[in-house]
Amino acid sequence: MQYGNGNASDCRTESEWSVTLQRLGPLQPILEQLSLRLTATGAARSIGLRSPSELRRWLTDRRLPPFQLLRDWYYVVRLIERFTPSENGSPFDVSLANWALREGKAPSVYYMFVLRVAERPWSVLRSSGPRIAKERALRMWDPYTTT
Repeated sequence: MQYGNGNASDCRTESEWSVTLQRLGPLQPILEQLSLRLTATGAARSIGLRSPSELRRWLTDRRLPPFQLLRDWYYVVRLIERFTPSENGSPFDVSLANWALREGKAPSVYYMFVLRVAERPWSVLRSSGPRIAKERALRMWDPYTTT
């Protein structure tokens, strides 16, 4: 899959992102909690599977990447969506640091998580916006999602 700049690319990115979210099915609300403590075992049990190996098969059947890669990039994209002002100018309600503190975590935990996953600092990803983060996630997932 090719990603780039421009309206056609924006539409393709959003379309691919939507398709991937649909494939998540019952796993999406679990991921939406943005818990860094969520493990493959916990995710498997949350959707009625018995083990991480069953989750691995379930993800493969749905043409989704391995759990850790899926979870990590999903979180990066959602964090950027949540903490980036929208294009219509409406401000975001709270910073990543304040949100982390409300979650009972040191902000550095989330900043380091984003750096580890995306290999870019939070400030760079946030200024690039959600579309770029989605493109990067889709590129990382591409080997698993194509047939």
